[in-house]
Amino acid sequence: MVYVFMANGCEDMEAVCPIDLFRRVGIEVITVGVGSKNIVGSRGIRFETDISTDELPDILNAEAVVLPGGLPGTYNLRDSARVTDAVMQAYNSGAIVAAICAAPIVLKGLGLLEGRRATVNPDFRDVLGDSYVGGQTVRDGNIITAEAAGAAVPFGLEVIAALKNKQTADSLKAAIYFK
Repeated sequence: MVYVFMANGCEDMEAVCPIDLFRRVGIEVITVGVGSKNIVGSRGIRFETDISTDELPDILNAEAVVLPGGLPGTYNLRDSARVTDAVMQAYNSGAIVAAICAAPIVLKGLGLLEGRRATVNPDFRDVLGDSYVGGQTVRDGNIITAEAAGAAVPFGLEVIAALKNKQTADSLKAAIYFK
């Protein structure tokens, strides 16, 4: 089970692209709205999530948690105790913790990037400090980060490779004609 946390002001592509890719390969996804099931993305697209953070159970069964970036979505994720608790629960259970664009700053704030390599939207690279290595996607152990909306497909594929295998990710990449 993959939980994708969506907050008002999230970057629409960074939420929708990975969800679409996960479902294409049979990964079960639950979308979680921060504070409400009705979320408005940074481009004004309205989403109805499966559940809200108020309905979120313990996620010990999580294979991964995914944090789309965007502003102010990233700050809304960061400021939600339910989101940060879920991220820590997933991390501590060994699940994949994935964040794209500005959202890796949430992981940094939780201390999850200490001694790890990561990427982030270049506007936030100073926040990551020594962890910042740049690049489109970076995987270090059970943490996957990506730099921006343009990396939404590679980000989703990297999570799929971590959850399934590289062959599954490569087959999907070919099937959607992603170059």
